[in-house]
Amino acid sequence: MNSSKGNIFVGIGLLFFTLMARAQQIQPGAIEVGPMVGYSFLGDYGSELPDSGLFYGLRTGIFMTENVSFEPTYQYLKTQTSGVPSADVVMHSVRFNLTYNFLPQLRINPLFTGGLGWNRYKSDTPIKSNDLGINIGLGVRAKLVQNINMRIDGRYEFVETDFSEREHNYEGALSINYIFGGESPVDSDGDGIKDKKDSCSGTPQGATVDAKGCPSDEDSDGVYDGIDQCAKTFSGFKVDTKGCTLDTDQDTVPDGPDECPDTPKGAPVDSKGCSRDTDGDNVPDFVDKCPSTPEGTRVDSTGCPQDADQDGILDHVDMCPNTKKGTKVDPQGCPLLMKSKGVLKGVNFYSGKSKLTVDSLRILDSVAKELNEFPNVRVEVQGHTDSVGSDEINLKISQQRADAVLQYLISKGIDPSRLISKGYGET
Repeated sequence: MNSSKGNIFVGIGLLFFTLMARAQQIQPGAIEVGPMVGYSFLGDYGSELPDSGLFYGLRTGIFMTENVSFEPTYQYLKTQTSGVPSADVVMHSVRFNLTYNFLPQLRINPLFTGGLGWNRYKSDTPIKSNDLGINIGLGVRAKLVQNINMRIDGRYEFVETDFSEREHNYEGALSINYIFGGESPVDSDGDGIKDKKDSCSGTPQGATVDAKGCPSDEDSDGVYDGIDQCAKTFSGFKVDTKGCTLDTDQDTVPDGPDECPDTPKGAPVDSKGCSRDTDGDNVPDFVDKCPSTPEGTRVDSTGCPQDADQDGILDHVDMCPNTKKGTKVDPQGCPLLMKSKGVLKGVNFYSGKSKLTVDSLRILDSVAKELNEFPNVRVEVQGHTDSVGSDEINLKISQQRADAVLQYLISKGIDPSRLISKGYGET
């Protein structure tokens, strides 16, 4: 008898260490139910007591937590007394145990159980008994397939009986159980919150979540904490999938405040992310070949001053920017009207007067024609005299002569705003 009891416990130990591997899921509120078969080693106290034998039963379990279950159990044993003549004996047993599951998350789960029991003996003889006892035991639960497990138990029972003062019983049992119900074991998004309690079931993997399974986003950049590799991004800045500020043009100014997000790579930029234009000529420094052009200077696409009419006078100082190619110009870029540096030879007056001669009018007609061809040219008409007469009179006559030329040119359609007259006397 002692050898048989030892073999049962050895078998339980070997099964435990051999099969422990994959996880199973037992949730609070789950119910376990299944038939069982076992062998009872009843205390041997005389020929009138029942012999050991096979029993059958039904076990139920209610999981109050993942580790602790409450187990009401019923067992039926039919045997005989050991005396001669023998008598049939039926034993009904009901137990109420608490079971602690050590590793409920594993496929092989060792357990400890203990509780109170009631045994009722009934036979064809006057022997009858209703006994209370306590029991403790060790076992192992092995998951077979989803929701179905196999359980092996070894148990010691201490009973105060009507047959003797004390009875020490041992038993081993095997059961096949079905588990159902309980909280949902599924955590679809893997955030640690089961789907049943998860208010945000589509949380990306790795995101930090609250008790409801909803992710947090401390910097409000649309990338959840836990995934966000730049958790202190300033509000409003565009970020990449890692939560780090975007800088599409790689100018060190983030896309959010970058007013020029397409700046060429390597171009110097200001605090707004726009290309620098040091000389303010609207040509960015990174293409400006003349970065120190004076303010207001007209420039070409390379940022250098223009000379559109190629007269040698830059546009920003050229008062006549559309001079015909090849035309000689003065320092203001305007054409020289006469080869003799502006002296109108042949424009004469009657002696001591400011009246033009007839030949002079033909010369002034050609001057008016040239002035009309160059509408941007401004002219100062200077009057001079010889040394005959007093300086005062000569200065007066020279002004009158300059005025006479000016009025004649106006009569030929020249805008008065383009002309000025001044007498210089004998000088």
